[in-house]
Amino acid sequence: MRISRIYSTFLLAATVVFLTSPAHAENWFFVTESDDIKFFLDRDSISLKGKLSEVKTFEVRHKPEDDGTVAAIVKREYSCQEKKSRVKQVTTLFDDSSMRVFKETTSWELVKAETVDAFILQKACEPK
Repeated sequence: MRISRIYSTFLLAATVVFLTSPAHAENWFFVTESDDIKFFLDRDSISLKGKLSEVKTFEVRHKPEDDGTVAAIVKREYSCQEKKSRVKQVTTLFDDSSMRVFKETTSWELVKAETVDAFILQKACEPK
């Protein structure tokens, strides 16, 4: 029996999430979908400290990119009052079942209204 590429991607992603996470389980929920990507957010990863918040997202591509990227787990940081975001870490998953972790923090960028980033900022910055 052949396992579909999408099912293989989810198995690989679940394994990566399990291996790269603390002992608690993730609480993923669907955020939105674009033409290319489905976006999920881990509610349990939201860490609001003062004016800054961190959150983990899972982004699954509908079809692999030219380099073989099929999904990514992205650790983001938000400046709640300034409405800015930056990426702190990306774990990229490829269609050959390999993965790469990038730990370079990007520059702060303004979050544009009515975008996936704006929705994530709202969820990441609301008090629990």
